[in-house]
Amino acid sequence: ALLSFIFPFQWQYAYIPVLPTAVLGLDLLSAPMPVFLGITATHVEPKLLARGEIVFVNLDFNTVRVFGKPLVSIPSTFAKTLVQELNSDANVGSVARLSRDVKERENIGSEFLFKQLPSYDLDPKKKFNPRAARAAFLHLNVQLLHHTKYRTCLKFPHVSTSTIKKDFGVDDVFDIEKFISYFPRSAQEFARMLSSTQAFARFSDEKTLISSDRQSELDFFDHCCNYKAKYLQTMLIRRKNRDRTSIPTLVQYLSQTDQQ
Repeated sequence: ALLSFIFPFQWQYAYIPVLPTAVLGLDLLSAPMPVFLGITATHVEPKLLARGEIVFVNLDFNTVRVFGKPLVSIPSTFAKTLVQELNSDANVGSVARLSRDVKERENIGSEFLFKQLPSYDLDPKKKFNPRAARAAFLHLNVQLLHHTKYRTCLKFPHVSTSTIKKDFGVDDVFDIEKFISYFPRSAQEFARMLSSTQAFARFSDEKTLISSDRQSELDFFDHCCNYKAKYLQTMLIRRKNRDRTSIPTLVQYLSQTDQQ
């Protein structure tokens, strides 16, 4: 579920939802690439966190701790929209969470949190909507890429018999500096970090060079970008005409259809 939030990107490294006890002794955190690991609370030791660059998310206590270099934050404008949609469309606040005191007193671990479902006596419109939550994160990536006109940054290098064996890099298929320039100055560090990831390079390759086995998914993302553009254009025209009727936002549209 967490990895689906980065769509249309794909996690390119090791992913272990719950690390088996039998391999706890392996030094996986010293791997020379990012690793996504799930570990039960009983196996978290202080020495585990003293290893350099680690982001530790504690599902029991709803906390995030960063060890090593600080993370580069999502640009505030986009982050604000994400939080608003998670609250207003996905109703994340309706999900019951136990207090820290209760968890510590009852020794309740993260395995119990998967059973923390919204109360059934809530109005259906006020219950947690997981589809809208996914749509809110998809909208975030639509804004990051579509609002910065990522499609105008794509390059389509000519592939011939003389270049077929060439190892194309991200600079060959995507104009990174042009992409970064579309962001406000305060957000350009984030844009540079985003465009330097393997997931971004893979996405650029899929859009330009290779025949992707998830073409329908990429087409769906483009459909979302087009819907967002049409939404903005329609709302602008309606404001000029003082038309107060509304149309579904991208998140509302996605949470009401079966296209996900």
